[in-house]
Amino acid sequence: MTEREDNSLTNRKAILLTDDLSPKGAFKARGGYYTGLVTTLRETGFTDIGIFSTDFKDAPFFDSKRHRLLPGCFETSSYQEAFEQLSSEYEICGIIDLTQTFSGSRPLARLIAPFAERRDFPVNSPSAVLLANNKYLTRRALERAGERSVGYRLITGMKDLPSLEGLTWPVILKPVVGAGSSFVYKCRSESEL
Repeated sequence: MTEREDNSLTNRKAILLTDDLSPKGAFKARGGYYTGLVTTLRETGFTDIGIFSTDFKDAPFFDSKRHRLLPGCFETSSYQEAFEQLSSEYEICGIIDLTQTFSGSRPLARLIAPFAERRDFPVNSPSAVLLANNKYLTRRALERAGERSVGYRLITGMKDLPSLEGLTWPVILKPVVGAGSSFVYKCRSESEL
């Protein structure tokens, strides 16, 4: 640890890192990113504080004095308690929600937004987080704004299949929420739906 990094750990100006990491052990897959981020924060004079899922207890940068562990899928009351406790000890200058970076966790993003908003941090409002994380709502908002985007239809069951008339096959079927390619299917015909 450099002298500057060491000094940053006594600094009361802090950046709150938060992540509802799951499944267990996923830290290993993205640990280099976290380690680099923590190093950068310390080199720029900030203390890294955090509210993490219990999977972080084995992270190389974890320190029980600066980091709080909560069970996965944070509940509002436990997150608020950890946030208030850290706020009393540090001047929180910003929040980096790492779940959005890696997994697009909607519950955590909606939980963090009100805390950040109350502290006047530049942050998307809870309704903007909901809109941005729901593919159907995002498409509708783009359409209302006059922005060109790929055709879409909301399908909630077999009863909605007639709404596919006019689409060119193949079509891509995917959930309205989620990240990556989980549950995304290419359907060449109606029978593949």
